[in-house]
Amino acid sequence: MAALAGLSAGELPPSQIFETREALEKGETCVAIVEQSLARIAEQGGSDGINAVTLVPREQALAEAAAIDQRLGDGEEMRPLECVTLGVKDNIDVAGQPTTAGSIALAGNIAPADAPVVARLRSDGAIVVARTNMAEWAFSPRHTISSIAGETVNPYDPALVPAGSSGGSAAGEAAGLFAISLGTDTGNSIRGPSAHNALVGLRSSIGLVPIDGIVPLLAQVDVVGPMVTSVRDAAIMLDTLTASPGTYTDDLGSSDLAGITVAVVPSSLTGTPTHPEIAKLFERAQQDLKSAGANIVELDVAAIRSVLEDLSPCFSFRADVRKYFQSRGGIFANYDPLFAYQSGLYSKEFEAPFKFFLDSESIAECPAYQQDKARQTARSAIEAMMTRLGADFIAYPTWSSPPASRKRWNEDYAGDNSQVLVPPTGLPAITVPMGFLGSGAPGGIQFVGRFEQEKALLDVAFAYEQLTLHRESPELTP
Repeated sequence: MAALAGLSAGELPPSQIFETREALEKGETCVAIVEQSLARIAEQGGSDGINAVTLVPREQALAEAAAIDQRLGDGEEMRPLECVTLGVKDNIDVAGQPTTAGSIALAGNIAPADAPVVARLRSDGAIVVARTNMAEWAFSPRHTISSIAGETVNPYDPALVPAGSSGGSAAGEAAGLFAISLGTDTGNSIRGPSAHNALVGLRSSIGLVPIDGIVPLLAQVDVVGPMVTSVRDAAIMLDTLTASPGTYTDDLGSSDLAGITVAVVPSSLTGTPTHPEIAKLFERAQQDLKSAGANIVELDVAAIRSVLEDLSPCFSFRADVRKYFQSRGGIFANYDPLFAYQSGLYSKEFEAPFKFFLDSESIAECPAYQQDKARQTARSAIEAMMTRLGADFIAYPTWSSPPASRKRWNEDYAGDNSQVLVPPTGLPAITVPMGFLGSGAPGGIQFVGRFEQEKALLDVAFAYEQLTLHRESPELTP
């Protein structure tokens, strides 16, 4: 992280991780930092607030904070995430805590061990202070509702959805309940909620970060990753999540936008019209990129669709969930999500998708991404398009539509661009705040990079973020 610190704090976008480090260096105790987070969660994280949190391991968090104060007092070196408070989506295992995936049917599913991603974050000093609400079983990109905790609201406007399925992580992170958060992304569930909550959300290349110890939706395309307030924090987290210190943070901030070429997608990938205010924000983003020396070219939507049209989804929800439970043993070793459906233990808001995922189960086993020739071919075709255009990255609005009303979250769902290009091809993508609509709702821009080129992707996202500094905290939760 030394190279990352080459710029002074005043020259960089805010970083929750660096702010925690600076507080510790100035003599604040880790216990005090964690107590502040816990107090904010108690005040705003529950059903009287944004309802982003399902469980608070208060005693364990404070015990870990006290242990950190002891080790720092003994003169031990500060780790990359020392005392950084962490919100973990409720489908990711944390040892000794229930992993419910938002389902009341899984309330007794106590994790025997941390998921590898949680173990790595905790090993680098992070402290889990909250489990975050999610769309039940990760069924919906549209909204976050679960039978375990109910409905999460958007901290920028409680009348709006936070999106799904990682809406609890997004809303809690945006509201400052914790410094960093983890989400999962099958179709849009890191990037969509991040955009609706003015966050940075990173979906890395498929296979880069381990997904063991996570209740799957479709393991073939599931990804776990950061949902944070700055690109710096995403890079620091990715160093830890991949167990590769310095890989993504070294020299972050040393590159600019001059000379790069960005292929913009001129119309919505979903086929629905782009909302005029979103189009205006995206046009401004392009002008900002140009002003910094980037070249802008256009990538035809029809060309993208022609590459993807022959890709058939492979539905493995039921088989993947059963494998997850079989690998853990215990009383849930033979659990089948069909049991939850048959017993009625689920939010009725998601009855249709629950039935769909059960009914659509593939007869043959879904191949892993690395063995899926069709997806490899599609990825290569998209990268070949980029090469022909001389493009280093692709960019488009994360959503072509504003956040939907909570009252019409299903009917008004539209413009979810995250679903179309990235999950089927396995390419990495990051959403960064793009500004705000007249209503005060956030918008996001998504950059797509080449496979396993996360360093370059983080560099361009950081440069754009530093140039524009669009993110603002929600007024409802200052």
